[in-house]
Amino acid sequence: MTDRFVFHVDPRNAACTKSELQIQIAFRNQMKKLAPDVMIVAIPNEGKRSKWEAIKRGREGLYPGFPDIMVLYDGKCRFIEFKAGTGALSDNQIDCFNALVARNHTIGVFRSADTAIEWLRRTGVPIL
Repeated sequence: MTDRFVFHVDPRNAACTKSELQIQIAFRNQMKKLAPDVMIVAIPNEGKRSKWEAIKRGREGLYPGFPDIMVLYDGKCRFIEFKAGTGALSDNQIDCFNALVARNHTIGVFRSADTAIEWLRRTGVPIL
């Protein structure tokens, strides 16, 4: 399955017991301190929906599989998806992430705040 990934994906880590939400909150808290001039935007795109609500959200622009976070700085953008230690990407996510890469966007999938921050540093995001 990894041959379908044209973007960074942290390896699965059964030792990681934090939920996606816990990892995302830790990331946001660390970034507030390390990169105060960087804008971190959450994309509320998950959850089960009724058929009616799915149609309504689609009309509003919901894009199935879109990443959790946008990191905005200096006229540039990075996308981040967080997964729990053994969490897997859905087919919608893989397709969406590959489509973003095909449009010259940079995206990574992470299982910890620390690996996401280190990746952002390596990709040029101004972090202390």
